[in-house]
Amino acid sequence: MFTSLPHILIVDDSPLNLEILSAALINEYEIETVQSGRQALALAQQLQPDVILLDVSMPEMDGFEVCQRLKQNPATAELPVIFLTSIESSESESQGLALGALDYIVKPFQIEIVRARVRNLLALHHTRHTLQLALGSARLGIWQWELNGDHVWFDNSMPSPLGYAPGEMPEGPQSWDDFVHPDDLLGLELCRQKLRRNAPHFEIELRLRNKQDTWTWVLVAGEPLKRTGQKNTIIGTFRDIQRRKQAEQALAAREAELSTLIAALPDMILSLDMSGDISQCHMPADMQGWPEFNCQAGQSLTQALPSQLAGELVQHIVDLMSGGGTRQFVVDIGQTGNACRLNVKITRREDKDGYPIGFLLIIRNLSQT
Repeated sequence: MFTSLPHILIVDDSPLNLEILSAALINEYEIETVQSGRQALALAQQLQPDVILLDVSMPEMDGFEVCQRLKQNPATAELPVIFLTSIESSESESQGLALGALDYIVKPFQIEIVRARVRNLLALHHTRHTLQLALGSARLGIWQWELNGDHVWFDNSMPSPLGYAPGEMPEGPQSWDDFVHPDDLLGLELCRQKLRRNAPHFEIELRLRNKQDTWTWVLVAGEPLKRTGQKNTIIGTFRDIQRRKQAEQALAAREAELSTLIAALPDMILSLDMSGDISQCHMPADMQGWPEFNCQAGQSLTQALPSQLAGELVQHIVDLMSGGGTRQFVVDIGQTGNACRLNVKITRREDKDGYPIGFLLIIRNLSQT
């Protein structure tokens, strides 16, 4: 039978305590009970309860050992644990919390307090689990940086874009020098200087060392913690942009290759936007000295080309705006004291949906043919 009620596993060697707690919680939760630590370990892995209420003083295996084994097992490490114990001492409470328990309730307990703490823990665990899923799906990590030092604290309780599972990221302060690519340290230092001059936030793309001991491109963003006396504490995120950087590098390589190929062409090539202004221009060597040709990005055709040629092109562009396709014509112009014959081909460029986005001009000097 399926249910939407949260599951609670109660572990106590006292049948009376199990009965009291079960009766108090049965209306709000699905309850499972066991009387030994070994049963608790087996059922916790099988059931994956939302909360474990764990007695400390039990024979054979006490609650501290049960909690330690739960946290050592990846299948149960994230299960929330609340200790229930008659041992009222700060040392015992510190030991329980150090083992990973999220709360510590001393017997004899009030049922309403137990209910309230279970509700609060479930709400906190749900929020944290949702945050883990959101960060994991967005490939985001969280960090904290003290500007007065060179150390950073990575949140190792969340999945990391660097390939670490929850709990695998090194704990405690880490040196930026150990994680950041040497070529990117200067950029990080410049961000530090901006933050010291009260910049409200920063963003930088850099490479961080991942679990495989290689480099992952990430977008690092952060801003000062808005608390009195903590303006030098920076809280931020880092997001995996490895695929985007690889795509950008591949595109840059293809553009460089294409530019090399275009530079070797004997034709003048102009790319125009829909208003007829030049967005890109290639001038072959034999045309670069022609005084009436002054092709530069941002210029209109009338500024870049001889008036006779520009006038004919404008007429064809008007036709292509409504009809699409390609137009081609031959024109004679005078340059450097000689008559030159040019073959002009103009094509309307379209996006994948057929919407016009500009024009491509290819102009060949037929006088060299």
